[in-house]
Amino acid sequence: MNINDQVIDFLANTERLSDYCDDTAWIGDEVNVILHDSEDDKLARIRDLYYQVFSKLATFVEDEHDTTPNASWLYHEMITEELLEDEQ
Repeated sequence: MNINDQVIDFLANTERLSDYCDDTAWIGDEVNVILHDSEDDKLARIRDLYYQVFSKLATFVEDEHDTTPNASWLYHEMITEELLEDEQ
């Protein structure tokens, strides 16, 4: 699994998304619009919204984890979480 996929998986499974992503207020606003929209397939639209944000952040981490402090921090958090899961 490459770094991009690892970051997406990490973000999708974290209980503390707001610790890693500044867009959580925007996501909440968008989810509210989707939930109150009459169109079908709300769940898929919400998943697509989250995936869009996760992909953007994952690309940033993959490209910048060696040079940018925020990307390096998120990369370290992801690796640490994976190591803890492997120990269990």
